[in-house]
Amino acid sequence: MDVTDFELLTEDTVSDHVFDIAVNRAPSPQVDLGFVSRRDGEITVQIKVPEAAGAAAGHEKKKRRGKSGSARASSKTTTVAAAADETEKYKTLEVNVIQSMSLLNSNTESSTTGAMLWRVSVVFTEWFYKHIYLPQPGSLLPGRFDVVELGCGAAGLLPITLGSSPKVRQYVATDQPHIVKLARQNVETHYTETTGSMPSNVHVVDYDWEHCNEDIVNIIDKIPVAEGDEEEDNNTGLLILACDVVYNDFLIPYILEGMNKVCETHPSKKISILVAQQVRDPTIMEEFLTQFVEHPSFKVWSVPEHLLNEEFKRGFVLHYAEYQGVKA
Repeated sequence: MDVTDFELLTEDTVSDHVFDIAVNRAPSPQVDLGFVSRRDGEITVQIKVPEAAGAAAGHEKKKRRGKSGSARASSKTTTVAAAADETEKYKTLEVNVIQSMSLLNSNTESSTTGAMLWRVSVVFTEWFYKHIYLPQPGSLLPGRFDVVELGCGAAGLLPITLGSSPKVRQYVATDQPHIVKLARQNVETHYTETTGSMPSNVHVVDYDWEHCNEDIVNIIDKIPVAEGDEEEDNNTGLLILACDVVYNDFLIPYILEGMNKVCETHPSKKISILVAQQVRDPTIMEEFLTQFVEHPSFKVWSVPEHLLNEEFKRGFVLHYAEYQGVKA
């Protein structure tokens, strides 16, 4: 990856970097915490993607009428012109998912943030589609890769929308056990209703960062070595995704150790990490980035604005990292 025009973050530059983000990229007051919808258990998400993406992603079947409260996978298609280039045509995909209102409103000691769909997941999905189907110089998504998502949330939007991309060899979405149950239901329902069956390369598994040494086997079991094809394994990269997973300073060391454990055990020598966040508490963001750049296994950059779509620039930020550590 050519990161020449990226901003390399160091212990000395993180503070100024976060200040700049807080001043110039803060979301509008209407965005609130960043839920797509706080009121509804079942929601329909509209995602603008390049016209070429729909069929390959398995979203082309007609929307069927389902019972109220079911996780219907839908596929209404609308073609629009890209603002920057009238020759780039886009369509709107509709994806229905169920959120866990009961978990959100519960008094459980378990985390409740994964119960809802966060807006940054929608913004990131649109950005990801564009970089896969409309490649440009400096794209962060070259070649073919396995994906491990940390904190997929109950909605499971990213494995639903990105898992069947032709560039993705295996997609492993992860979260805590109480979140995974609904995420798996959403993902399986979507693919069953749009393509007829769950893809063999899309998985939803338990991975608790606080117990990553024990749970890592859940991920590695889903990323088999290609038998007799060492070249394929060497040429397949690993991409770790994390959307809005940093909410408090207590979990930061566990998030980073969870990332590091995946990197240590995956066979690829080309490992990249993308962390998308909504701009909220600058103190938490600064603490996360400080620990990220101080971690001996990672080198961290800020993704420049010219590689972001307009929605990403309004209240969200994307950081890119490469694994520099030692394999287990």
